[in-house]
Amino acid sequence: MKIVLIRHGKTPGNEKKLFVGRLDEDLSENGKKEILELKGKNKYENFGTVYCSPMKRCIQTAEIIFGKAQSLNIMQELKEMDFGIFDGKSFDEITAIEDYKDFGSSEEKMYFPSGENINEFKRRCINAVNKIIQKGENCSVVCHGGVIMALTEYLSEGKMNFYDGMCKNAEGFVIETENKTITKL
Repeated sequence: MKIVLIRHGKTPGNEKKLFVGRLDEDLSENGKKEILELKGKNKYENFGTVYCSPMKRCIQTAEIIFGKAQSLNIMQELKEMDFGIFDGKSFDEITAIEDYKDFGSSEEKMYFPSGENINEFKRRCINAVNKIIQKGENCSVVCHGGVIMALTEYLSEGKMNFYDGMCKNAEGFVIETENKTITKL
């Protein structure tokens, strides 16, 4: 089985280097343009089955890549991590917040104040991909950077760490579940 993980295109918040989790932003004009350029280079495969985060930026990305007539299987579990009080803020703004001093001292303790714990987030993402794998069909998954990081770590069975799964907007990874390979899109 082949799973293609695609990160949504750029949003205005991504362009400003903000933490964009539960903010439901549209794609920026640059984001749309970049997706169309990659589509023109045949970067994306269409297997007919597309799973998608319910966030606007993911739905818009999927519609640009696969067409608006494509049926999208919306999965709530594919939402980006809830960044809590950090959502919509830059790194500089976050470091000025009192709660930042306790943030991220280790991955196991990483949590976002008023948001989501990283381990809860990873479990949610793993539950989503296991539901997809149970279907047993080649598919594309249009989601978020954090979701892709969690899924590549899980599906690599320890060969990749969480941060190895980072990718640019509108890019991602191809996962072959039978031979356990993960390659850049």
